[in-house]
Amino acid sequence: MAQITTEPAIWSSLDWSQLYDNDPMRNMQRRQIALEVLNQIKQGQHVALDAKTGAGKAIILILAHLGLELNTLFVVPTVELAYQHQKLFQKLTGHHRGTLVMTGNKSPLKRTMLWHDDNPKLVFATPHVIMNDINKNNRCDHCYCLVALSDHKKCCNCGNQQLILFWSAPVKLRLC
Repeated sequence: MAQITTEPAIWSSLDWSQLYDNDPMRNMQRRQIALEVLNQIKQGQHVALDAKTGAGKAIILILAHLGLELNTLFVVPTVELAYQHQKLFQKLTGHHRGTLVMTGNKSPLKRTMLWHDDNPKLVFATPHVIMNDINKNNRCDHCYCLVALSDHKKCCNCGNQQLILFWSAPVKLRLC
């Protein structure tokens, strides 16, 4: 399978000035890592990024989603981060079409309908909600799972390990 070596065209239309740390060198590194993520996904792998808070995991995973235009499940440790990442997506792209935040305040029936909607989407969800849906056989089987691991204390017991095991041990990439 051929490697993706050039950036997807959509990346050039992003509003990089909206990033809180719009540093050209960091943005170039993020793009290179996002290309690596794209190649892993293209090979059928799910991906977990491991880095400290503020390293750019969300930006990298959003770039990967935009580059593939596939259903993507972005696992975050808290509801607040789910909404924060959706807002980051909106800042970068100028819209939030195709994004969903799946939380416990959506009924299981509503989540079932959303999981099985055929429109390509980027779903931000907590491990708790995802595990509840997995246990009820209510999930998106045609999503690529992207897990943003962090050194944040709330993440330690949030269920990411169960998700990683469920999704056949995704490729774990560590950011420096």
